[in-house]
Amino acid sequence: MINIVHMTVNGKAVELAVDPRESLLETLRNRLGLTSVKKGCEVENAAHVLCWWTERPSTAAYI
Repeated sequence: MINIVHMTVNGKAVELAVDPRESLLETLRNRLGLTSVKKGCEVENAAHVLCWWTERPSTAAYI
């Protein structure tokens, strides 16, 4: 099942059709061309990437 995702990336509104198994990292790198985004770790306790998620900051590992 594909989900339509609306987000703002670096001040630009973006709408994407995303497979739920696709990570935020994969979306940012592969779909939006933001290759400066790097994988910091594979556990959910890193705070390398901060995202605003529903009006609150959250680390990308939890999104």
